[in-house]
Amino acid sequence: MECPRIIRTCLVSLAIMVAILDALLSIPVQPAYASPQVLPVLLVHGYDAFGNAKSDWITGSWMADDLREVGHGEGWVVYASAAQTSADGVAPGIFGNAPVYALDYHGFHDAKGRLKPSAGILSMAIDVVAKDSRAADVYIIAHSQGGLMTRAVMEGLAVDPHDGSSIPYKNNIFGFMTIDAPHKGSSTNLLMRFLSGASKDMVAGSRFLKELNAIPTSIREDTFCSVAVGDALGETKGDGLFSADEQKPMDGTVPSSTEVRSFAVVHGRGMKGMDYSKYTAALDSPQVRDWASVRYLQALEEYQKPDRSPSTGANTVPARRGSGSIAGLIAVYLVSGLVWGLAYWFGLRNGRAGVRRRAAWARAVGMFLLLVVGFGAMDAPMILVSSLALPCCYLLGWNRMVRSRLGASTKNT
Repeated sequence: MECPRIIRTCLVSLAIMVAILDALLSIPVQPAYASPQVLPVLLVHGYDAFGNAKSDWITGSWMADDLREVGHGEGWVVYASAAQTSADGVAPGIFGNAPVYALDYHGFHDAKGRLKPSAGILSMAIDVVAKDSRAADVYIIAHSQGGLMTRAVMEGLAVDPHDGSSIPYKNNIFGFMTIDAPHKGSSTNLLMRFLSGASKDMVAGSRFLKELNAIPTSIREDTFCSVAVGDALGETKGDGLFSADEQKPMDGTVPSSTEVRSFAVVHGRGMKGMDYSKYTAALDSPQVRDWASVRYLQALEEYQKPDRSPSTGANTVPARRGSGSIAGLIAVYLVSGLVWGLAYWFGLRNGRAGVRRRAAWARAVGMFLLLVVGFGAMDAPMILVSSLALPCCYLLGWNRMVRSRLGASTKNT
């Protein structure tokens, strides 16, 4: 009657173990921040911007007018848009319920400094946005030179504006949109060569653009990218500052899935000689704003896919492999538990099971390590193999011992 008692003991132990596993696996895995689905929007203004980030983006209704400062440095500040409220509660903005931020780096040489240090400011601003929103990644919408700064961050060209040290890219930009950005540089506006450092960097053939447009690009292929081109004045004059072609990235410098769309807009507000009763500035255009909203929501849908490979490895819980459910794991452990019970019973029935104690311990340690790996990977086949390793070795040893004894007794007979 020893066998049923042993099996009952094994099954009770197994049931307790399964209950503990079920409780542990039922605990939701929480990321390091509040919502694993949040993808904040960061707006980045361009050259001098004819004011500052607040006036640039609010005038076109890109942000709510009740802003709060969430972080700053020497010559720059990051603003967050307070939630828009209505009688029904939170009213979605142009980016749904996403938190929206704006970088104002107008105080850094009046936004006319070299683009590598400006990109360094942008990199620091992304950290501020991530901290405030508790998000792992951001989505950037950048106007004019802001688009070049965004690419410079992703290419690892950003430098600290204080000491010039390199700032490595943290792989925290899930997607970005550029609006009227001179990706190829200006080849027609010769005055830019004699203006500020930022202007010199935006001249076609500048050292900065040669580095930025080096092929192959280091920007991840799965980055969600969009390009808005202003061509209100035609293909050659484009938005009045850059031609339409100068606003289009060179092949191979951005992800191949990048969507490029043209809009009948001019570069910005306050351009001399521009008839604004006839032309619309890029950031005042409802068509540009609507497309930015559509592209962001498409990026958000992609971002929230559970099987997406996260850009930073921090925003979604990886899908379990193998079992796919608690029931599968329970079935695995029931099978392995029965084999353990059988091995234990055979061991007690015959104290000399043919397996040396030292070898048994080595197999037990190996089985335990395999079990840990299998459980960590949530791989049912691996768990099954590892949990059966020791009892099977035990039974094989017992079987060999019985056969050898039977053979010896047959010879003696």
